[in-house]
Amino acid sequence: MINYLKNKPNRKLNRLILIIGIALFCPIYYFNYHLISSLLTQNQVNELYTSFETDIFRGIIASIIQRGQLNDLLNVYLLNILSACGFMFMFFSITLIIARSVNPKSKFYQVAFLFPILSILIAVLDISASLVFLIVIRNPSIISDLTTFFINGNYVLRILLLSIVAFWVVLLGAILLIKKTHKMN
Repeated sequence: MINYLKNKPNRKLNRLILIIGIALFCPIYYFNYHLISSLLTQNQVNELYTSFETDIFRGIIASIIQRGQLNDLLNVYLLNILSACGFMFMFFSITLIIARSVNPKSKFYQVAFLFPILSILIAVLDISASLVFLIVIRNPSIISDLTTFFINGNYVLRILLLSIVAFWVVLLGAILLIKKTHKMN
C-alpha cells in the first residue's frame, strides 16, 4: 500500500480529491457544529464523548429525546458520516502531497506515507462511532458500558491520531517551506 501511494493517485486526481474533501468537510462540519451546539452545551458534549460513564451517556440522550430533538441528533450523526468522508479526502490528499514532497534520502521519507493511511483510519473510526451512535440513538435501551466505551474510546483515539497527523503536517510543511525558501535565495 505504501509503495502504491508513492505514484498513485496521480497529481491531478489527488488535487481533485482534495477539492472534493474541502467541499464536503468544511460546510458540513460548520453546519454540524452549529446544529450540535443548539442541542447540547459544551460541557454536555465533553461529558458525552469523554466521560466513559454509561449513566451520563443515557442521561444526555434521554434529555434530547424528552425535548423532542431526536431527529436533529440523528441528522448530526448522519451528516457527520459525510463530514468524515470529506475529512478523509482532504487530509489524505494533504498528507500525500507532503509525503511526495519529502526527499527520498531523508529520514522522514521512511514514515511519510504512513500519514495518508492514518488519515483514512481516523475517518473510519469516526464513521464507525457515528454508526454505533445512530444505532444507540434509535434504540436507547441498548446503551451499555460496551457501547459507551466504544464511542468514547473511539473519540479519544481519533483525537490522539488527529493530533499526530496535524503535528506531522505542520512540522513537515514548515521544514519543506524553509528548504524551498533557502533554495530560492
